[in-house]
Amino acid sequence: VVDYSSELELNNLITELSDSVEQGRIFDARKVVHQLEKIEKSNYAALTAYGEEQIQRILHPIRPVIQEVLAQSSHVESLLHDLHSNDNWILAKERSGVTVHYRREEN
Repeated sequence: VVDYSSELELNNLITELSDSVEQGRIFDARKVVHQLEKIEKSNYAALTAYGEEQIQRILHPIRPVIQEVLAQSSHVESLLHDLHSNDNWILAKERSGVTVHYRREEN
């Protein structure tokens, strides 16, 4: 038997995930994905086969969104890391709030 408070919690998290994705808040969306995964894993250990089917019925339609959020957040995190590394970038110019850097690549 499915715990309806868990089902309500899942539905609330799915709504929060959709809102975060729609608003471009990728790290907030990733946090929700991790919460969904935690609920799913904890319920698998405790639920009967019927309960597992219910969890899957709820989460199956958003699996592509979950995978996209994880991929995009990983990409953004990598870009942010690159922005904070020096990696031989040289300041070219800074004007009107725009900063331009360059680096020479070895061929």
